[in-house]
Amino acid sequence: MPIVVARYFDPLEARIVCARLQAEDIPAFLAGDQHSLADRPISIALGGSRVLVPTSFATRATEVVAAYADGSLARDLEQVEPETGPCCPTCDRQGVSSSPTLASRLFVVLLFLWTLVPVPPPASRLACRNCGRNDLPIT
Repeated sequence: MPIVVARYFDPLEARIVCARLQAEDIPAFLAGDQHSLADRPISIALGGSRVLVPTSFATRATEVVAAYADGSLARDLEQVEPETGPCCPTCDRQGVSSSPTLASRLFVVLLFLWTLVPVPPPASRLACRNCGRNDLPIT
């Protein structure tokens, strides 16, 4: 008999956890993830996407889900394969972050009020978190 080891309202996060469990050779599957993709309010009413495993794998699956939730799996991945990203031309270090301008934020809010479609604002400013330079070109 399968038991629920995790519940998520985001079906993509449920799929990530399910794939992680399967990578650990734990037979896991999803229930309710298609409801989340088709109709969000119904999915919330039904309890979201559920990750299920056989009872005999419940202890190990709970440990893997707890490691995912506290971020230790992400830290292990960063040690094995460090994140590569844009480098600052001034200090030649990684740590460049992007943020939208006030005009692009205002445009996105007005677009949402007009169409009721959420659109993320474009990254229009880059800044280095190490040296503080904030006029980096967008590549």
